[in-house]
Amino acid sequence: MKPKHTWKFFRAGGFDQVHLESGADLLALNELDQKLWVALACPTTGLEFDSKTLALIDTDKDGRIRAPELIAAVNWAAACLKNPDDLLKPSAQLELSAINEDSPEGKQLLASARHILASLGKPAATSITLEDTSDTAKIFVQTRFNGDGIIPADSAEDLVTQNVITDILACLGSELDRSGKPGVSQAKVDQFFAEAQAYSDWWALAEKDPAILPLDGSTALAAATLKSLRPKVNDYFTRCRLAAFDPRALAALNRDEKDYLALAAKELTLGSIEIVGLPLAQVEAGKPLPLAQGINPAWSDVMAQFVEQIVRPILNGKSALTEADWQTVSARFAAYEAWQGAKAGALVEKLGLPRVREIPGTPSRPCLRATRPSNRKATPSPRSSASSGTTATCSNYSTTSSRSAIFIAAKRERSFKSAHSIWTNGAASFASGSRTPPNTRSWPAWRALTSPTAIACARALVKKGKFSQLSPTAIRTT
Repeated sequence: MKPKHTWKFFRAGGFDQVHLESGADLLALNELDQKLWVALACPTTGLEFDSKTLALIDTDKDGRIRAPELIAAVNWAAACLKNPDDLLKPSAQLELSAINEDSPEGKQLLASARHILASLGKPAATSITLEDTSDTAKIFVQTRFNGDGIIPADSAEDLVTQNVITDILACLGSELDRSGKPGVSQAKVDQFFAEAQAYSDWWALAEKDPAILPLDGSTALAAATLKSLRPKVNDYFTRCRLAAFDPRALAALNRDEKDYLALAAKELTLGSIEIVGLPLAQVEAGKPLPLAQGINPAWSDVMAQFVEQIVRPILNGKSALTEADWQTVSARFAAYEAWQGAKAGALVEKLGLPRVREIPGTPSRPCLRATRPSNRKATPSPRSSASSGTTATCSNYSTTSSRSAIFIAAKRERSFKSAHSIWTNGAASFASGSRTPPNTRSWPAWRALTSPTAIACARALVKKGKFSQLSPTAIRTT
């Protein structure tokens, strides 16, 4: 049976507190009655400590670190070291010789550290620093696969796959990998191929149904002309119907003379909104729409395109358009307009149909799928915190170089000591007479502070030169 750990206590502020002074003390924290802990939880944000590192310790991602999570972090860090006492020695660097190669955690940590140092051009270095782990762009710029799941075009093994990645970037945009290069993720690859397939299938509908493209390759241009003219032609035939309904409306439907007098007083162009708004042609009951003479000059160019693109091939070059003719023309383009309304794969349309259909036949997608696991298996990278310089990374302790980064940050910030231990060590310095708290009688009030402020207070206690600024009021506003 394993003997129970022997704790050392000291008295400060009217109550007994445990004194953490060795790695063995830290490893025995799970045996310490939690009634003796000053704080049992703290938030992952709002403290004078890197929030990303705190988020890593917060394994259940509820925004708070509790005793079991802190104990788990201590146990993980200790497993990485040959001597757990090193956890209590603040340092900005980690000696590679201090890493425990006999544990799986330590073995991964050492491999990660060596990979980072080699990437930085320091393969012979015997220690790794916080700064070494912070510059991810420098670490991974020469690394083909860096573990982030993003594949830049120049990481592809062949030109065909590189070109496909370039197409994906052009259609869907890029995501930056850890080296700062634009690349594609698995989600974008899947989206691209889905869009390409949808666009090809959508075009296949038109290829199978002749009604969709009544003018073959000229259909799109003719349909655009028809769309621009439709409101004006409908307006014309509606006015003609109103004139047939009541001849007294004819003058008003063609605009009064006073409307033209107002126009005459202005400097006009064919693009003037007043001219564009006039009827397409002179309105009469039952009158066909002339296609050459008597057209509103603001619309003459569009009408000429309408005649050339639609009237000639569909109506055999008629010189006037009846309302029945207009309905015939509109009906010929109904299938095309419905097909356009159901367009799929629009994101890849800019590549053109031939290129879109060429891509699925290339080996690019299998290559990208084969490449993805290699990229995920590569040594992951720490991400630096610009605000504090403390390094933090992905969730939990699952990535190798993440672990080295956390450990280095922890050694420098002493994060693997609990808030309780930092607090009690600070209190011990007061009790020994090395420093005097601003108000000795305030200790009970300080102890009663909630967990987040207790952590902030503890953090402040270990910052040299800050003792004179401490008070319950000041800590509550930290």
